[in-house]
Amino acid sequence: MNLLDYLDWRGDLSFDVSPFNEVDNLILCMTVNLDYSGIVPEEGPGVLITDAVNAYLEKFGEKGDRPGVLMPKEVWPMVRKMAASRRFESLRLSSYKSIIVDDINEQFAGLTLTMPGRFAYVSFQGTDDTIAGWKEDCCMAFTDEIPAQKDAAEYLTEAASRVSEPLYVGGHSKGGNLAVYAAAKVPNDVKKRILRVYSNDGPGFDRSFFETDEYMLIRNRVTLIMPKWSIIGAIFEQDCDQVVVECSRQGIMAHSGYTWEVLGTQFVRAASLVKSSRAFRLGMNRALRDLSREEKRAFTSNMFGALTVTGARTITDLTRLKPREVLRIGKEFRNHREILIVFSRIFQESAHEYRAVED
Repeated sequence: MNLLDYLDWRGDLSFDVSPFNEVDNLILCMTVNLDYSGIVPEEGPGVLITDAVNAYLEKFGEKGDRPGVLMPKEVWPMVRKMAASRRFESLRLSSYKSIIVDDINEQFAGLTLTMPGRFAYVSFQGTDDTIAGWKEDCCMAFTDEIPAQKDAAEYLTEAASRVSEPLYVGGHSKGGNLAVYAAAKVPNDVKKRILRVYSNDGPGFDRSFFETDEYMLIRNRVTLIMPKWSIIGAIFEQDCDQVVVECSRQGIMAHSGYTWEVLGTQFVRAASLVKSSRAFRLGMNRALRDLSREEKRAFTSNMFGALTVTGARTITDLTRLKPREVLRIGKEFRNHREILIVFSRIFQESAHEYRAVED
Protein backbone atom coordinates (compact mmCIF):
# COMPACT_ATOMS: atom_id res chain seq x y z
CA MET A 1 0.00 0.00 0.00
CA ASN A 2 1.32 3.49 -0.87
CA LEU A 3 0.10 7.07 -0.33
CA LEU A 4 -2.66 6.80 -2.93
CA ASP A 5 -3.89 3.52 -1.42
CA TYR A 6 -3.83 5.13 2.02
CA LEU A 7 -6.20 7.83 0.79
CA ASP A 8 -8.50 5.18 -0.70
CA TRP A 9 -8.58 3.03 2.44
CA ARG A 10 -8.37 5.64 5.22
CA GLY A 11 -9.52 8.86 3.56
CA ASP A 12 -12.98 8.49 5.13
CA LEU A 13 -11.52 8.71 8.66
CA SER A 14 -11.52 12.22 10.09
CA PHE A 15 -8.77 13.47 12.40
CA ASP A 16 -11.29 13.00 15.26
CA VAL A 17 -11.17 9.25 14.64
CA SER A 18 -7.53 8.86 13.57
CA PRO A 19 -5.02 11.52 14.70
CA PHE A 20 -2.32 13.03 12.48
CA ASN A 21 0.41 10.53 11.63
CA GLU A 22 3.66 10.18 9.67
CA VAL A 23 1.85 9.17 6.47
CA ASP A 24 -0.29 12.32 6.63
CA ASN A 25 3.02 14.19 6.96
CA LEU A 26 4.31 12.88 3.63
CA ILE A 27 1.00 13.53 1.88
CA LEU A 28 0.91 17.14 3.06
CA CYS A 29 4.55 17.81 2.25
CA MET A 30 4.08 16.44 -1.29
CA THR A 31 1.12 18.77 -1.88
CA VAL A 32 3.47 21.74 -2.39
CA ASN A 33 4.80 20.15 -5.60
CA LEU A 34 2.02 21.56 -7.77
CA ASP A 35 2.17 25.09 -9.19
CA TYR A 36 -0.41 27.12 -7.27
CA SER A 37 0.48 30.47 -8.84
CA GLY A 38 -2.73 32.45 -9.26
CA ILE A 39 -4.64 29.80 -7.31
CA VAL A 40 -3.38 30.04 -3.72
CA PRO A 41 -2.53 33.62 -2.70
CA GLU A 42 0.63 34.50 -0.81
CA GLU A 43 -1.41 36.53 1.68
CA GLY A 44 -4.89 36.20 3.12
CA PRO A 45 -6.93 33.32 4.55
CA GLY A 46 -6.23 30.95 1.68
CA VAL A 47 -8.62 28.62 -0.14
CA LEU A 48 -10.31 25.31 0.55
CA ILE A 49 -8.55 22.37 -1.07
CA THR A 50 -11.67 21.65 -3.15
CA ASP A 51 -11.60 25.19 -4.55
CA ALA A 52 -7.87 24.92 -5.24
CA VAL A 53 -8.38 21.64 -7.12
CA ASN A 54 -11.21 23.14 -9.20
CA ALA A 55 -9.09 26.18 -10.09
CA TYR A 56 -6.09 23.99 -10.93
CA LEU A 57 -8.29 21.78 -13.10
CA GLU A 58 -9.59 24.82 -14.97
CA LYS A 59 -6.07 26.16 -15.48
CA PHE A 60 -4.23 22.96 -16.46
CA GLY A 61 -6.91 20.43 -17.42
CA GLU A 62 -7.44 16.81 -16.41
CA LYS A 63 -3.80 15.82 -16.83
CA GLY A 64 -2.55 18.75 -14.78
CA ASP A 65 0.75 20.53 -15.21
CA ARG A 66 3.92 18.48 -15.04
CA PRO A 67 6.85 20.89 -15.30
CA GLY A 68 9.78 18.53 -15.90
CA VAL A 69 10.94 14.96 -15.56
CA LEU A 70 11.38 15.18 -11.78
CA MET A 71 7.77 15.99 -10.89
CA PRO A 72 6.14 12.74 -9.71
CA LYS A 73 3.12 11.95 -11.85
CA GLU A 74 1.21 10.91 -8.73
CA VAL A 75 1.05 14.41 -7.18
CA TRP A 76 -1.99 15.67 -9.09
CA PRO A 77 -4.06 12.46 -8.62
CA MET A 78 -3.12 12.51 -4.92
CA VAL A 79 -4.31 16.09 -4.37
CA ARG A 80 -7.58 15.29 -6.14
CA LYS A 81 -8.09 12.30 -3.85
CA MET A 82 -7.37 14.51 -0.84
CA ALA A 83 -10.05 16.99 -1.87
CA ALA A 84 -12.56 14.17 -2.28
CA SER A 85 -11.77 12.59 1.11
CA ARG A 86 -13.47 13.25 4.41
CA ARG A 87 -10.04 13.41 6.05
CA PHE A 88 -8.78 16.39 4.06
CA GLU A 89 -11.93 18.07 2.70
CA SER A 90 -11.65 20.91 5.26
CA LEU A 91 -7.98 21.57 4.52
CA ARG A 92 -7.12 25.18 3.64
CA LEU A 93 -4.17 26.06 1.42
CA SER A 94 -2.52 29.44 1.98
CA SER A 95 0.66 31.49 1.72
CA TYR A 96 1.95 29.91 -1.50
CA LYS A 97 5.32 31.39 -2.40
CA SER A 98 7.62 30.32 -5.24
CA ILE A 99 11.03 31.76 -6.12
CA ILE A 100 13.42 30.71 -8.90
CA VAL A 101 16.45 32.90 -9.64
CA ASP A 102 19.03 31.34 -11.97
CA ASP A 103 21.69 33.99 -11.44
CA ILE A 104 22.03 33.31 -7.72
CA ASN A 105 21.13 29.61 -7.88
CA GLU A 106 17.95 29.98 -5.84
CA GLN A 107 14.90 27.72 -5.98
CA PHE A 108 12.27 27.80 -3.24
CA ALA A 109 8.59 27.11 -2.74
CA GLY A 110 6.51 27.03 0.43
CA LEU A 111 2.87 26.26 1.20
CA THR A 112 0.86 26.31 4.43
CA LEU A 113 -1.87 23.69 4.87
CA THR A 114 -4.26 24.23 7.76
CA MET A 115 -6.84 22.01 9.40
CA PRO A 116 -8.76 24.75 11.24
CA GLY A 117 -8.64 24.37 15.00
CA ARG A 118 -6.27 21.40 14.80
CA PHE A 119 -2.89 22.06 13.19
CA ALA A 120 -1.07 23.83 10.40
CA TYR A 121 1.52 22.03 8.29
CA VAL A 122 4.20 24.24 6.73
CA SER A 123 5.56 22.46 3.67
CA PHE A 124 8.73 23.18 1.71
CA GLN A 125 9.27 21.96 -1.83
CA GLY A 126 12.22 19.80 -2.74
CA THR A 127 14.52 20.42 -5.67
CA ASP A 128 12.52 20.95 -8.82
CA ASP A 129 13.52 20.54 -12.48
CA THR A 130 15.75 23.60 -12.60
CA ILE A 131 19.53 23.23 -12.78
CA ALA A 132 19.71 26.30 -10.50
CA GLY A 133 17.91 24.28 -7.82
CA TRP A 134 20.35 21.38 -8.06
CA LYS A 135 23.36 23.71 -7.98
CA GLU A 136 21.90 25.31 -4.87
CA ASP A 137 21.73 21.85 -3.25
CA CYS A 138 25.42 21.27 -3.91
CA CYS A 139 26.25 24.66 -2.41
CA MET A 140 25.16 23.24 0.96
CA ALA A 141 28.58 21.55 1.07
CA PHE A 142 30.49 24.83 1.42
CA THR A 143 27.97 27.54 2.35
CA ASP A 144 26.70 28.29 5.85
CA GLU A 145 23.32 29.38 4.47
CA ILE A 146 22.02 28.90 0.94
CA PRO A 147 19.32 31.32 -0.35
CA ALA A 148 16.51 28.75 -0.06
CA GLN A 149 17.36 28.12 3.61
CA LYS A 150 17.13 31.84 4.34
CA ASP A 151 13.83 31.92 2.44
CA ALA A 152 12.53 28.97 4.46
CA ALA A 153 13.33 30.54 7.84
CA GLU A 154 11.62 33.79 6.81
CA TYR A 155 8.65 31.90 5.36
CA LEU A 156 8.09 29.81 8.51
CA THR A 157 8.22 32.92 10.70
CA GLU A 158 5.65 34.70 8.51
CA ALA A 159 3.42 31.62 8.13
CA ALA A 160 3.34 31.12 11.90
CA SER A 161 2.10 34.69 12.35
CA ARG A 162 -0.85 34.01 10.03
CA VAL A 163 -2.21 30.90 11.78
CA SER A 164 -2.99 30.17 15.42
CA GLU A 165 -2.80 26.36 15.29
CA PRO A 166 0.12 24.21 16.54
CA LEU A 167 2.68 23.64 13.79
CA TYR A 168 4.11 20.71 11.88
CA VAL A 169 6.98 21.54 9.54
CA GLY A 170 8.17 19.26 6.76
CA GLY A 171 9.43 18.68 3.28
CA HIS A 172 10.64 16.02 0.87
CA SER A 173 14.17 15.92 -0.57
CA LYS A 174 15.76 19.39 -0.24
CA GLY A 175 12.45 20.48 1.32
CA GLY A 176 13.29 18.28 4.31
CA ASN A 177 16.58 20.08 4.78
CA LEU A 178 14.78 23.43 4.54
CA ALA A 179 12.23 22.31 7.14
CA VAL A 180 14.92 21.42 9.67
CA TYR A 181 16.91 24.58 8.99
CA ALA A 182 13.86 26.84 9.24
CA ALA A 183 12.71 25.25 12.50
CA ALA A 184 16.16 25.83 14.00
CA LYS A 185 16.37 29.46 12.89
CA VAL A 186 12.93 30.83 13.77
CA PRO A 187 12.37 32.85 16.98
CA ASN A 188 11.77 30.89 20.16
CA ASP A 189 8.09 31.79 20.33
CA VAL A 190 7.60 30.04 16.98
CA LYS A 191 9.81 27.10 18.02
CA LYS A 192 7.55 26.48 21.01
CA ARG A 193 4.55 25.95 18.70
CA ILE A 194 6.28 23.30 16.58
CA LEU A 195 5.04 19.80 17.38
CA ARG A 196 7.37 17.94 14.98
CA VAL A 197 9.71 18.53 12.06
CA TYR A 198 9.80 15.94 9.27
CA SER A 199 12.65 15.58 6.82
CA ASN A 200 11.42 13.07 4.24
CA ASP A 201 14.60 11.72 2.65
CA GLY A 202 16.17 15.15 2.90
CA PRO A 203 19.94 15.77 2.75
CA GLY A 204 21.70 16.66 5.98
CA PHE A 205 24.09 19.40 7.02
CA ASP A 206 27.67 20.11 7.88
CA ARG A 207 28.47 18.77 11.36
CA SER A 208 28.84 22.32 12.72
CA PHE A 209 25.10 22.97 12.23
CA PHE A 210 24.17 20.27 14.73
CA GLU A 211 26.40 21.82 17.37
CA THR A 212 24.47 25.11 17.44
CA ASP A 213 22.18 26.00 20.33
CA GLU A 214 19.47 26.83 17.78
CA TYR A 215 19.36 23.27 16.50
CA MET A 216 19.67 21.67 19.94
CA LEU A 217 16.42 23.38 20.98
CA ILE A 218 14.46 21.40 18.37
CA ARG A 219 16.60 18.27 17.99
CA ASN A 220 14.23 15.98 19.91
CA ARG A 221 11.35 17.00 17.61
CA VAL A 222 13.13 16.24 14.32
CA THR A 223 12.51 12.99 12.43
CA LEU A 224 14.24 11.84 9.26
CA ILE A 225 12.23 9.29 7.27
CA MET A 226 14.07 7.63 4.40
CA PRO A 227 13.68 4.55 2.18
CA LYS A 228 16.14 1.70 2.68
CA TRP A 229 17.63 2.55 -0.75
CA SER A 230 18.16 6.18 0.25
CA ILE A 231 20.69 8.25 -1.70
CA ILE A 232 19.54 11.86 -1.19
CA GLY A 233 18.98 11.38 2.55
CA ALA A 234 22.47 9.86 2.76
CA ILE A 235 24.14 13.09 1.64
CA PHE A 236 25.87 15.11 4.40
CA GLU A 237 25.60 14.51 8.14
CA GLN A 238 22.38 13.66 10.03
CA ASP A 239 21.76 14.00 13.76
CA CYS A 240 18.16 13.20 14.68
CA ASP A 241 15.67 10.38 15.08
CA GLN A 242 15.93 8.29 11.90
CA VAL A 243 13.29 5.94 10.48
CA VAL A 244 14.17 3.60 7.59
CA VAL A 245 11.21 2.30 5.58
CA GLU A 246 10.49 -0.37 3.00
CA CYS A 247 9.95 0.73 -0.60
CA SER A 248 8.76 -0.83 -3.83
CA ARG A 249 11.60 0.49 -6.02
CA GLN A 250 15.39 0.39 -5.84
CA GLY A 251 18.13 2.96 -6.25
CA ILE A 252 17.26 6.59 -6.98
CA MET A 253 13.66 5.61 -7.84
CA ALA A 254 13.12 4.85 -4.13
CA HIS A 255 13.52 8.58 -3.42
CA SER A 256 9.93 9.11 -4.58
CA GLY A 257 7.70 9.02 -1.52
CA TYR A 258 5.08 7.22 -3.60
CA THR A 259 7.23 4.08 -3.50
CA TRP A 260 7.29 3.94 0.31
CA GLU A 261 5.21 1.12 1.72
CA VAL A 262 2.37 1.96 4.09
CA LEU A 263 0.60 -0.22 6.65
CA GLY A 264 -2.26 1.38 8.58
CA THR A 265 -1.10 4.71 9.95
CA GLN A 266 2.63 4.32 9.44
CA PHE A 267 5.31 3.27 6.98
CA VAL A 268 6.55 -0.30 7.00
CA ARG A 269 9.86 -0.35 8.87
CA ALA A 270 13.02 -1.77 7.29
CA ALA A 271 15.85 -3.20 9.39
CA SER A 272 18.40 -0.71 7.99
CA LEU A 273 19.64 1.00 4.85
CA VAL A 274 20.81 -1.45 2.19
CA LYS A 275 24.54 -2.03 2.00
CA SER A 276 25.07 0.18 -1.06
CA SER A 277 23.27 3.15 0.56
CA ARG A 278 25.27 2.81 3.76
CA ALA A 279 28.49 2.68 1.76
CA PHE A 280 27.49 5.71 -0.33
CA ARG A 281 26.66 7.70 2.82
CA LEU A 282 30.01 6.94 4.43
CA GLY A 283 31.98 7.36 1.21
CA MET A 284 30.34 10.63 0.18
CA ASN A 285 30.81 12.22 3.59
CA ARG A 286 34.43 11.10 3.80
CA ALA A 287 35.24 12.38 0.30
CA LEU A 288 33.66 15.79 0.91
CA ARG A 289 35.18 16.11 4.37
CA ASP A 290 38.67 15.98 2.83
CA LEU A 291 37.95 18.91 0.48
CA SER A 292 38.41 22.56 1.43
CA ARG A 293 35.53 25.00 0.97
CA GLU A 294 37.31 26.53 -2.02
CA GLU A 295 37.74 23.10 -3.64
CA LYS A 296 34.04 22.38 -3.13
CA ARG A 297 33.11 25.78 -4.56
CA ALA A 298 35.29 25.30 -7.65
CA PHE A 299 33.93 21.80 -8.23
CA THR A 300 30.31 22.98 -8.00
CA SER A 301 30.79 26.08 -10.15
CA ASN A 302 32.62 24.24 -12.93
CA MET A 303 30.35 21.18 -12.94
CA PHE A 304 27.15 23.21 -13.30
CA GLY A 305 28.84 25.61 -15.70
CA ALA A 306 29.53 22.60 -17.91
CA LEU A 307 25.92 21.41 -17.67
CA THR A 308 24.58 24.78 -18.80
CA VAL A 309 27.12 25.46 -21.56
CA THR A 310 24.52 24.46 -24.19
CA GLY A 311 21.92 26.85 -22.76
CA ALA A 312 20.08 24.15 -20.82
CA ARG A 313 18.25 25.50 -17.77
CA THR A 314 16.37 22.42 -16.57
CA ILE A 315 16.95 18.67 -16.19
CA THR A 316 14.31 18.21 -18.88
CA ASP A 317 16.42 20.37 -21.21
CA LEU A 318 19.39 18.07 -20.58
CA THR A 319 17.38 14.97 -21.52
CA ARG A 320 16.55 16.57 -24.88
CA LEU A 321 20.10 17.50 -25.91
CA LYS A 322 21.41 16.38 -29.26
CA PRO A 323 24.51 14.11 -29.35
CA ARG A 324 26.84 16.96 -30.34
CA GLU A 325 25.59 19.00 -27.36
CA VAL A 326 26.22 16.10 -24.99
CA LEU A 327 29.76 15.82 -26.37
CA ARG A 328 30.22 19.53 -25.73
CA ILE A 329 29.33 19.02 -22.07
CA GLY A 330 31.72 16.06 -21.89
CA LYS A 331 34.50 18.23 -23.28
CA GLU A 332 33.81 20.85 -20.62
CA PHE A 333 34.06 18.17 -17.93
CA ARG A 334 37.45 17.05 -19.26
CA ASN A 335 38.68 20.65 -19.24
CA HIS A 336 38.09 20.88 -15.49
CA ARG A 337 40.25 18.28 -13.83
CA GLU A 338 38.81 18.89 -10.35
CA ILE A 339 35.41 17.56 -11.51
CA LEU A 340 36.93 14.22 -12.45
CA ILE A 341 39.04 14.13 -9.28
CA VAL A 342 36.03 14.65 -6.96
CA PHE A 343 33.88 12.08 -8.76
CA SER A 344 36.77 9.63 -8.64
CA ARG A 345 37.29 10.24 -4.91
CA ILE A 346 33.60 9.72 -4.11
CA PHE A 347 33.59 6.48 -6.12
CA GLN A 348 36.76 5.19 -4.46
CA GLU A 349 35.61 6.03 -0.95
CA SER A 350 32.17 4.48 -1.54
CA ALA A 351 33.73 1.32 -3.00
CA HIS A 352 36.03 1.08 0.00
CA GLU A 353 33.14 1.47 2.42
CA TYR A 354 31.02 -1.04 0.47
CA ARG A 355 33.70 -3.71 1.03
CA ALA A 356 33.95 -2.77 4.70
CA VAL A 357 30.23 -2.48 5.56
CA GLU A 358 28.59 -5.52 7.13
CA ASP A 359 25.28 -6.72 5.68
